[in-house]
Order: sequence, then structure tokens, then C-alpha cells
Amino acid sequence: MNPYFLIGAERSGTTLLRLMLDAHPLISWTHEFEYAVERIDSPNSWPDSGAYIDWLSKNWNFLTSGFEIDRTLDYPSLIQSFLIQKQGDCPIVGATCHTHYDRLLRLFPKAKFIYLLRDPRDVARSNIAMGWAGNVWTGVDRWIEAIKLWEGVKQKLEKDISYVEIKFEQLIASPEETLSSICNFMKIDYDPKMMSYPEYTTYSKIDNRIVDKWKGKMKKREIGLVEYKCQELMTKGEYKLISNNMTDPTMTEKLYLRIQDRYFKIRFRMKRYGLKLFFSEYFARKLKIKRLEDQFHKKIREVDLKYIK
Repeated sequence: MNPYFLIGAERSGTTLLRLMLDAHPLISWTHEFEYAVERIDSPNSWPDSGAYIDWLSKNWNFLTSGFEIDRTLDYPSLIQSFLIQKQGDCPIVGATCHTHYDRLLRLFPKAKFIYLLRDPRDVARSNIAMGWAGNVWTGVDRWIEAIKLWEGVKQKLEKDISYVEIKFEQLIASPEETLSSICNFMKIDYDPKMMSYPEYTTYSKIDNRIVDKWKGKMKKREIGLVEYKCQELMTKGEYKLISNNMTDPTMTEKLYLRIQDRYFKIRFRMKRYGLKLFFSEYFARKLKIKRLEDQFHKKIREVDLKYIK
């Protein structure tokens, strides 16, 4: 099996691109596939199949995939079976993965990759909006981790044959042209149906205003913090540095940023989930009452799904 994988930092536009790809008549694409690699903790062995299947029974992304589990298969064959189920009669199958995607090559040595890159200033803001970070200083960390991981992975691949790199801004500005380049990479023709995703999803038609939103939302010091932390990677990605205040935070500022991050995330979770669910999950986790913890996590995930876009 030679699948394709859409990779990149969370909040980089991977869901939008995945919907476009899945709309192509010759492509079948599944959502977050991290559960395929998350439990691989050794380069020389595979997770125990029984323990892994038990873990899958509580993994929300897997549960929403609709995949069936064949308990007779070993770990690699089981993972491959999920994509076989997704592929159906389509000649091309793919999955999205945001973390640990270096491990995919162990499972699929001939896999090909589409790397999606987005301006870290917009990614940092989006992570705050999701409640995953309390400020841009911590909000950009996932972007840094993702791109550094990709830098290592692509050293093992051949450009234009095993991988292609796409910018989110490019996708929004010229969707048909960008999708055509991806289709060319896959050796298929572009199909206008790729732009039909608004007809059956919660995603709207492409709006150029979703690009560079940071310009009207971020304060000068926030821009400086992100650019200081990402300057080398931004330069490689051809993102223009504009700050005149691109300096390392002082010890006092770093302490403030850590406290701000922690306070914001707690306040965010209280507001989104309500005090009852917030404290119920907290005490179940601290007291290690697994049954209740799983129950509350499920409720939290159900709330989160209403906001993911």
C-alpha cells in the first residue's frame, strides 16, 4: 500500500485541504490519523496489539472514523487495514497527521507526503482561539515542533516524487492552481468537484480574509515575540519579518507569559465546558478514577467538536 499523508501543524488549514482532496472522485481521505503512530514508542518493536485495541476503544478520532477492527491482525497490518477500508474503490487513499509523522515511514515505506505550511503568526492566534495556548509565545510552539519534525522527515524523501510542499496562503489565493499542482503530484487530473466541499460540510467557500488576520489582531510586541522565536524558520519559509521589537523576552516577561498561558487555558476551559464538567474531569483525573475520567473526556470532546473548523 502506498498512501498519501497530509501533514503540518495543527491550525494550518489541513482540515480545509483534506475536505478538498476527499471531494475528488479518485481520492478517499480520512481525518486525523495520529492514533496510527501515537503508541509507537520504540524504533525496533510494535505496540502490543491487544493493549493497542483497548486504547483505540477510547480514542475519539478512531471512534469517529467508523473503521472496523480485525483482532487477528498484527499491529502494522491492522493500521494498513484502516486505510484499505477507507480506500474502497478509489485508486488513491490518504490521511491527515499532525504529530509523530516521522513514524509513518515505518508503517508505509513508500508513502508520499503533502506538507502544508501556514504563517506562524496566524497559527499562534488560532491556537489561542482554540484554547490550546494563552499567548502567542506558547501558541507558536506547535508550529515550531511540526516544521522541525518535517525538516527531518523530508531528508529521507525525494522532492516532487515523494513529497510536495504547499503554503496555506497559496491555497487560499489560487485554490484551483494549487490543487492542480497537488493532483499533478498524485498523477491525476484536477477535478472541479474539489471545490464543492461547502455543499456537504460546515466549511464555507474560500475567503481571502482568513489569510494574514494577524496583521489586524496582533499587538506589536506579540508580533515581535513570534518573529523572534521563529525567525530562522520563517525566513526559510519565505515569510517576511516586520517587527522592530524582535527581542528575547526578559526573565520577568517569560515568567509573566508562563503565568498568563496557564491562567488563560484554565479560564478558557471553565467557560467552554462549564464549571461542573471542568471540575468533574479535574478531580476524576487527579483521583485516577479511570471510568469517570473517560466519561468526562467524552463529554469534553463532544463540546470541542462544535467549535472545530
